[in-house]
Amino acid sequence: MPTRGRENTAVRRIGLVVIVLAFSGAPAGAAFNEGLRDYLLTSFERLAGVRDVAVANDVCRMLNDPEIADSDWQEFFHGAFAPTRFTDLLNEFWEYAIHQAGPARSRMTLLSCLCAAEAAGEVLAGMARNPAAVEQGALMAALTRLGHTAPALSEERRKSVYAALAEPLRDIPLDLMPMLRPGSAVRPDLERMGMQIALTLSACAPKETAPSPEISAVLNLPEPVQTFWARHGVFVFDNATLDARQLQVLDSLIEAMPKALHNVATILVPAGYGLDSMGPGLAVPGQVLSISAMPGVGQTNGDGPGLAAGRSVRAAFAIEAAQQMLRAIQALQFDTRPALAMQRERILAREARRRAAGRGARADSMIRLDDPDEVLPAAGSLWFADSEAAFRLATDRLARGQPALLEILLLLADMLSGGGNSTLLFTTDNLGAITARPTPIGRVHLGAAPVAASPASSVARMVSVDCVNSLKILDELWSFDLDNLGGVLRRNRNHGGLPF
Repeated sequence: MPTRGRENTAVRRIGLVVIVLAFSGAPAGAAFNEGLRDYLLTSFERLAGVRDVAVANDVCRMLNDPEIADSDWQEFFHGAFAPTRFTDLLNEFWEYAIHQAGPARSRMTLLSCLCAAEAAGEVLAGMARNPAAVEQGALMAALTRLGHTAPALSEERRKSVYAALAEPLRDIPLDLMPMLRPGSAVRPDLERMGMQIALTLSACAPKETAPSPEISAVLNLPEPVQTFWARHGVFVFDNATLDARQLQVLDSLIEAMPKALHNVATILVPAGYGLDSMGPGLAVPGQVLSISAMPGVGQTNGDGPGLAAGRSVRAAFAIEAAQQMLRAIQALQFDTRPALAMQRERILAREARRRAAGRGARADSMIRLDDPDEVLPAAGSLWFADSEAAFRLATDRLARGQPALLEILLLLADMLSGGGNSTLLFTTDNLGAITARPTPIGRVHLGAAPVAASPASSVARMVSVDCVNSLKILDELWSFDLDNLGGVLRRNRNHGGLPF
């Protein structure tokens, strides 16, 4: 059996060599003549059904041939590659091909997306004509490929991918109402597919145009999905579990948050579709805000300071949604500005030492030593409820020798600044309406410090440590003296370092 396998491999390789030699002199536009097309079609059919390293390597060599233009490959995928042949195994092949591509990695990524887009576009066009005739497995495999890889393409390359995906729907837009309309929680697999279609198209759509005209031209979306997308470029998938006031709350939250701070692509209410909130099985080109329809009680957590307690259900929903937004902002900002994470660790280390010495805020639920990732979202419930009241509370604690809450709020203000010279102050009324206004901030430079090496590099790098130590709030200019690690020592009445 092993000998026969080697013989078959040898035959395949000889066949490839004969085909390549026969057509190597052909111009790029004529690269795919009948013999080569048949060989590639047979090879892709095999890779869609089984793992075959020899065939995979042969096809990779063809894909890396600079004499074959991207347009030739797209024509091949469009004309000969039936959509039913796009499978999870073919996804595995494309991952392998991209990994093996070396310097040609970006081009291989494009070819994988063109293959997926041609397959998905044909399935979507078939769905538009006959919703009952859908190759669901092939479609989800292709959409998943695009959802994960298309955002990494250049703008120019993404245009060709989007055209392959969307052009078949120009004459007959795809109606997603049967999958996503309110009360349609009957087939979670179909609902997930409807969401994935919308998310993938948005991931591939050209970014220089407003999102709503592009997507609206090819998809029929239910309300309020369509309206929210048109306003913000964010999908809300809730299956009618949110009432009109809650949708207004989310609208005010997204409106209040500069897009540069986060990468939210969709707001999802998993319970509305029977999905797992930790893993809805979607390839999302950005971040997901996973929220519950209601917080379940008429007020927020009563264990913390009283600013967010005693709130109406509407306000509690708004603050819970804001905390989820802060988690998304934290993930992006900590990744792009590693000094923020460093400062958080320093704050928690100082507080741990204070508590060990009997001087810390032992009952303060805003300061979660056990879960660092929840420190800023927890403090954010105060900041969103009423930033001025939260700041007043923090300065009162500073006067009692407990600076940790103020240090956290200054770090939160820095995170919400996006590295700029202003941050955001918030209020939330009892109807859940979130109002934001900018206020200037100032920083003090504390030198440079090493941050941990990234997974792609074994070498630690140095980053500048610049801590927020001043801001305008409560109708005053506030400035604080910091120690050399960013710990707050006292208020500076001279307002040193303020940029205003």
